[in-house]
Formats: sequence, structure tokens, C-alpha cells
Amino acid sequence: MRRIPGKHFAATPLLLAVTVVPFLTFIVTYAISLTTKRNGSYLMEYPYYFLSTSIESKPASNIGTFGLSFSCAAVPLAAFIRHARVKFAAADVADQTLRDQARSLNTYALKIVIVAAIAGVGVASFQSTTDVCGGTMAIVGVHFLFALIFFVGGMRYCLLQHLIDQLVPTLGTERERSARKWFARATVLQLGLLGVLVVVIIVVYMTVDATPIFPGNSSTNSLSPSSVRNMNDDNDDATVSERSKVVNAVIFVMSCFEISLLVTFMSTFITFYDSFSTTSFAVVVMDSSRRYSLHEVDAHRDAHRDAQTNNELAEAEDVQLELVLASRNVKTDG
Repeated sequence: MRRIPGKHFAATPLLLAVTVVPFLTFIVTYAISLTTKRNGSYLMEYPYYFLSTSIESKPASNIGTFGLSFSCAAVPLAAFIRHARVKFAAADVADQTLRDQARSLNTYALKIVIVAAIAGVGVASFQSTTDVCGGTMAIVGVHFLFALIFFVGGMRYCLLQHLIDQLVPTLGTERERSARKWFARATVLQLGLLGVLVVVIIVVYMTVDATPIFPGNSSTNSLSPSSVRNMNDDNDDATVSERSKVVNAVIFVMSCFEISLLVTFMSTFITFYDSFSTTSFAVVVMDSSRRYSLHEVDAHRDAHRDAQTNNELAEAEDVQLELVLASRNVKTDG
């Protein structure tokens, strides 16, 4: 088989960029946000342990944006290599219908994950905070929109990989296929629970009344206006505190689900390790006006130079051989 011209690179480091880099990035951003105080409070406090909260304030935002952008840039390239591996394995499927369906899902998965990667860069670039540095509710809205696209896209990619496994039985080991199946189910479950928890928060705010109601009895009427106001404030604080406890608990659970959802999505790429460990890729620059790569031109030039050199060496050897034979003939005649 002819080797493709150009510089070849191992595919495995791409998996490290997609999986290990986000992990290390969030370890650093969480450590900074949980230990750094500003205006008398920590950058991250209970119950807001969301991934977005860990990267919304400097210096954690600088590290988060850099690390996540680097990782998201590697996602399309890793997904493209996965696309090529699936396409190669799907060629062995005997049934034409199943083969075409697998190829269609494979292409769709590639498009989905590229959109999700772009959304990931958007999440890192538009922090979910309002501050004097220009953070507005519009920016927060853009952040949540990108986050929704990222997580829904990640869920779809996990599901598509599981569906492709069912159509291409020779794709990956049994352990990898089983892991992808559970990751796909886990992403659907976790994203669904996140949606349910959002509804729970809305219901709590709508059903739990924050305004205390005092019965019009004689003991209340005998109090002075200032005493009634103080009692109202105390009861209002108690009611708000009760509602806040419920909402905070739900928010804390939501933040845990968000973290586990990202881990599940990124873990799907870990199941590609075996195929990536035997894969390399090359960057080939094409000339659009001609049907060849510039690397092939260099290869042909090198081959031509090598051929010329070999010919020259062969000719030199022929000349030396002729001289030796001529000298032997002279000695024989003498």
C-alpha cells in the first residue's frame, strides 16, 4: 500500500486533548474559585458549583477559556478520525441498507459534534455573570444558549455512536461497545433530570409564598405598628429562607448532574482509544487547480532525484566494470 506523502502524526494525543485537558482545566478553575475571596466572599459558594461558575471570574476565567478552547479545537479533528474509522469498518457490512444507514449516521454524528465543539468555545467565551466589566444579562443568555447546544449536541453524539455500534458489529471491542451503550443512556438520563430540576425550581417559586399572612386576632391588633413591621420582616425572612433551602438544594443537585454529564460525554471519546492507538493522520496540502497534493509533487521530485542518482551510480559502476574488463584484456594480450 502506498504511503500518503506528508508529515504523519499519532492520533492518540488528540484523545488526551479532548479528555484530559478539560479535566485538568476544571480542577484548576474549581481550586481557584473555591479558595479566592473577593468583596468578602468566595468566587464560588454553595450551591452554585456549576462548571460555568468556576470560570466566570478572573483569574479562573482566563485559565478556563484557554483550556476549554484548546480542547474544543481538538474535538472536530478527533471526531473526523473517528468518522474515518467508522467509514472503514462499515465497508465490511454485507447488507447494503445497513451499510448506507451506518454511513449516514456517521456523517450526521460528525456534523453534530462539530457544532457542539463550537458551542463549547461559546460557553467558555461568554461567562455567565453580570459585573462592572461589561457582563450583562444578554451575555448570560448567550452563555446559556451555547451551553444548551453543547450538552444536547454531546448527548446526540453519544446516542449516535451507540446506534452505529448496533449497525456495525465489528466496530471496537465488546467492552468499548458496552461502555458506549451505557454512556449514551446516562447522557439522556442526566440531561432529562436536569430539565426536571429546572421545572422543580419554577414550581417552588410559584407555589411557595414569600409573603407571610397574619390573622387579625386581638393579640396582633394590640401590637404597635413598629412591632408588626418587625414581625412581618422576621416571618418574611423565615419564609424566604425556607424557599431558599429548597431551591439551593435543587441547584446543588443540578450542578452535580452538569459535571457528571460533561464527564459522561467526554468519556465516550475514551472508548475510541484502541482504534486511535493504531491510527496516524497526515496534513496534506492540495493544489485546487490540479488533482494532486503538493506533498506528492515533493515526493515525485525526490523520487526523480533518487532515480537520477541511482542511474548515475549505475552508469559509474558500468564504466568501472568496463575499465576492469579492458585492463584484463590488455594483460591477456600482452
